[in-house]
Amino acid sequence: MLMEEKTYRYLEPIPLEHPLQLKDLFSLYAYHYTPSFVFKGEYHEPWELVYLDSGSVTAQTDEVSLVLKPGDLIIHKPMEFHKIKANNVTCSLVIFSFTLEGDGDRLLFPLADRILKANALEKRCLEGIVSKGLSVVNQAPSKREESDFGSGEFVRLYIETLLLDLINAHKENAGKAAKAEQSYKANAVVLNLLSYLNRHVDEKLCLAKLSADLHYSVSRLSALFKAYEGESVMSYFNCLKIKKACELIDMGESSLVEISAYLSFETPQYFATQFKKYTGFTPSQYRKSVMTKTGATLLDYSLPPQQ
Repeated sequence: MLMEEKTYRYLEPIPLEHPLQLKDLFSLYAYHYTPSFVFKGEYHEPWELVYLDSGSVTAQTDEVSLVLKPGDLIIHKPMEFHKIKANNVTCSLVIFSFTLEGDGDRLLFPLADRILKANALEKRCLEGIVSKGLSVVNQAPSKREESDFGSGEFVRLYIETLLLDLINAHKENAGKAAKAEQSYKANAVVLNLLSYLNRHVDEKLCLAKLSADLHYSVSRLSALFKAYEGESVMSYFNCLKIKKACELIDMGESSLVEISAYLSFETPQYFATQFKKYTGFTPSQYRKSVMTKTGATLLDYSLPPQQ
């Protein structure tokens, strides 16, 4: 009987980053405050996280005063004076203080002194911190070894997971805010361009002039306008001119030649060509239809954008 050949395969380890590491845990409390509770404040070297499970509290530092609602949390920076009081209702809170290794402080600073809303994962981490941590933190050192096996490691992992998720959520929200700001600015550019085109409908414009007057590159203006309006700038501008021409014809105070000149068309013939392109009628046909009917404008000219 032949022996089965055994194959050895070398497995390349996958490096896993560990950007945030808990160094020390200093305190962990699950408090129930009476409606009149007031804590006059303190400051210390570790970070402190305060999570409100129920009720309402006001958390204050020298810089901010924030009202926390259920599901909210706040992180106080090292050596930052902070105090807290119940807002006339019974409150349940989780509070713990800690220090971080390496780059952890830098990652956490952008989250400090602002209200953060705990998501489902973060709430589960907080539940784990309390269920595993209180039995460890509140026991005498001689009895800690009697705690559930690995409770301290569970607490460390729960805290690191909680903080990492808060950091990622903050980065994601900051990214969304940046995109919203970028979208707002882009929209402002288009609105400014639309206003400019309407104000200068009687002029002969080109993209180069628009670029110079609005201080945006031709490519930038063209791309933004196309994205928001679905057609080119000049097609839209020509459409505006034809709509204005229809208004002037409706008024009956100017000849077609005068209207053509007022709207800066090169020749009356070119004006007539563009008018028919956008409306399906020549200017003369449109004027005749207006003059032979009672009432105002007869042509419902919802001018289609030109491809």
